[in-house]
Amino acid sequence: MTNGDDLVTPYAWKQGADGKTPVINDNTNALTKREYFAAITPITIDDIPLPIAKLIMGNKPPDETMENVLWWADAEARYKVIKADALIKALNEQP
Repeated sequence: MTNGDDLVTPYAWKQGADGKTPVINDNTNALTKREYFAAITPITIDDIPLPIAKLIMGNKPPDETMENVLWWADAEARYKVIKADALIKALNEQP
């Protein structure tokens, strides 16, 4: 079973006091699996049809302005998180 809140790298790969042992990560500089899966998911505007983007965002995009660019960036980010959650769910359903 995988947990989306688990760290991608539970060990900080630096030398411990003995010069050999990896030091356990203190959770301050590591991504969770959910964050990592979302970050590496390749998504572009072309991957999200407008009707799906509207469902994700709960509204239609603004007119052709900078707000439109920000709306699409937000839709892409939310879509990546949805895909990351789906991957974690699928991994947990495997025997």
